Amino acid sequence: MAYVDQAFSISDDDILETSYIIHNRPPVKEIALALSLLVFGTLGIFIGVFMAVHQ
Repeated sequence: MAYVDQAFSISDDDILETSYIIHNRPPVKEIALALSLLVFGTLGIFIGVFMAVHQ
């Protein structure tokens, strides 16, 4: 049981080890993905509303 507790425990060391701290640069790919999803989602909503209004 101790192995299971140790294997699935969440400590401060696990939280602090992120790609930003290791590479010391902003997460460009993640930001680009979030912005592209936001833009295409908003565009899809506007196109859907336009198509619903102009049947």
